Amino acid sequence: MGSADGPADVALAIAVTTAAAVATGLWLRSRYRRDGTGAETEQPGRAGDGGESGGP
Repeated sequence: MGSADGPADVALAIAVTTAAAVATGLWLRSRYRRDGTGAETEQPGRAGDGGESGGP
């Protein structure tokens, strides 16, 4: 297996990584917005607030 050191290889790696990140983000977003009632109020600590539930 060769190394990816050419400009086209680097561009391809960036494009594939970006596409994977976008797909993962959309998948996670769809998981928390399936019911459309606002996952932020129903699942504290899981809607991107750093994992804290707001409890004492």
